Amino acid sequence: HANWLAAQRELLEEVGEDGHSDTKFVRGAYGAGKSHFLGVVQDEARDKGWATAHLECRADHVEIDRFETLYPALVSKLVMPGASSNDGEVDTARYLLERWASELRRTAGIREDGITRPFDADARIFRRLGDTLHRSNLSADFVNALTAFARAQTEGDYETMIAVTRWLKADGDRISIHRRYMGKPTALGGGMAGTIPLSPIGRGNATEAMRGLLWLIRSAGFTGLVLCIDEIEELAKLRTRKRQD
Repeated sequence: HANWLAAQRELLEEVGEDGHSDTKFVRGAYGAGKSHFLGVVQDEARDKGWATAHLECRADHVEIDRFETLYPALVSKLVMPGASSNDGEVDTARYLLERWASELRRTAGIREDGITRPFDADARIFRRLGDTLHRSNLSADFVNALTAFARAQTEGDYETMIAVTRWLKADGDRISIHRRYMGKPTALGGGMAGTIPLSPIGRGNATEAMRGLLWLIRSAGFTGLVLCIDEIEELAKLRTRKRQD
């Protein structure tokens, strides 16, 4: 275990610096301590600024060849440094979105402790989105959802913020956002009329959503994501050889 932990520490540092990804398999007999080892790795990762998630194929109904089963379980099992509450369970999706939006406001020069909001706060947010999110290669739905959340937070539009949070968690509901959040801010307010629907995250777009989630985790200030999937031997029970492969 000591040698493995040393190797994982080096790997976390290397991946964190380079921004790439890596995969490791942990093999051992029943009761050898695999799950405990994964827990220790996650604890160390969070100490170094990583977000983590621990999934169990059987208990969480995850089939890793089907991202539509993995994605919602991952979002619900996210553990992030600083995401703790004395009032009960933390909504991890909401926490992640708010932390990202807070980082966005900080880099846009908007102080969290300011007594009043700058008159051009929305314009600053929009410009910052143009320099970051809008230049990414994420799906249109992900870009629209995050854009709406950031600008809705500036306006105190909690209904839109809640809707985007539900969408990120892949709740399955059909959600629409105000089209005005996609246009440039104007001195008179207003903007484009109507709404833009967001396609529910599922079989057809779960892989793209996963890419968006990883982008969001990094942009929120975390080093990256350590995803541990336990009971991977459940793959041997899949129905076809293609799925096992």
